[in-house]
Amino acid sequence: MSKKKYIQTSLRCPDAGLEIIEEKDDAMQTRVLCPYCGQETTVGETIMISGFVGCPACYWDEKDGLRVTVERVKEKCYGDYLAGNFYRNGYKNWRLKKDE
Repeated sequence: MSKKKYIQTSLRCPDAGLEIIEEKDDAMQTRVLCPYCGQETTVGETIMISGFVGCPACYWDEKDGLRVTVERVKEKCYGDYLAGNFYRNGYKNWRLKKDE
């Protein structure tokens, strides 16, 4: 059984990271799984917002995308966001409906 390799992406949330699918000599071309939506991407294509990493497919999603989720949490749960609960609890637990 082989051990999975990860690239740590956040000091606030050490368990968050990019699962490596295929390492390349050029680190930016290393194939990884997006920790937000699970889609395969490269390290060089990832986008970070407030310490969380996503791929272009989920970052720009206007309904449940990473950018929209972070913006909603900052607006509606700023105390939790500021205290770091957003990082500790994981962004998937903070997906909020637009009308909440």
